[in-house]
Amino acid sequence: MNNDDEEEIQNIRETALNYLNGKAERFRTHRISKRLDELQPKPITIEWLEAAILVRVAKRTQPTRTVNLMGMLTKKRAEQGEVQKFKDFEDQIALYLHPYYLTHHAYTKARFSEANNTLALNHIGQLLERLEGMGYQAFLNSGTLLGVVREGRLIEHDDDIDLAIILKARTGTEAAREWVALLTQLKNIGLLGEASSGQNQIYKLNSVGEFEVDLFPCWIDGDKVFVYPHTFGDLERSQLLPLQKDAASGYPIPADPNSMLEINYGANWRISDPYFIFPWPQQKRLFQAFIADTEVSVDNI
Repeated sequence: MNNDDEEEIQNIRETALNYLNGKAERFRTHRISKRLDELQPKPITIEWLEAAILVRVAKRTQPTRTVNLMGMLTKKRAEQGEVQKFKDFEDQIALYLHPYYLTHHAYTKARFSEANNTLALNHIGQLLERLEGMGYQAFLNSGTLLGVVREGRLIEHDDDIDLAIILKARTGTEAAREWVALLTQLKNIGLLGEASSGQNQIYKLNSVGEFEVDLFPCWIDGDKVFVYPHTFGDLERSQLLPLQKDAASGYPIPADPNSMLEINYGANWRISDPYFIFPWPQQKRLFQAFIADTEVSVDNI
């Protein structure tokens, strides 16, 4: 990267800061973001990361991408022994966004740290009971599982609920067909929420207040457990079943939750990381056949 590029990145950073500090009335996010992408250096620098984050925060765009950039920035600062500089920048972003918070899904006022967790937990119980009434076992999954196992509560910086349902299918192809058929069943009994995830592989159940509920498919092929999108035959049946009751919430969790959490979040899952980056491209490649089968099945409804 030449000096002119470095200067332009710094100017973009200052432009975003001026807007956030009320010193500028207009900010053309799309045009500036496009130019900043063109200037992305290899390897990525701290200056570019901060500029890219500020540009998105200025108009509250691309929350998932912004979280990913924050994750990259915290690692860069840690590598250089500048953890406090990251914390200062993080605090600055929080002030700019107040009363909103940055999460993986949105810029939102709804986080479990600000909410009545009892209402959310009661809602989970009602959904699990309804799914059981359909003849299915379901369990706390992903971020919700992480919270109750690691912290004994819903994660404070989280903003949604994750459940997984154990399908009766015994192959990925059968699972895709059953999963698509389940969509109609959920609609018919009024469990399907109005929000759409934009994915055929994740269903939105009825929300509780501002908190959405994601339902993920799980199936057992032979002795191998599959949970879209994190577990691709990495667990054995005995590590999932029989489901046990979580000590904190009283709701079903895998027989070996620690192993599932390590697969989902890595070896450091016990350490809180609000900027955790899930490897979506890698996992979608693993579940490519299931994804294709669900999309074909939906087209045939």
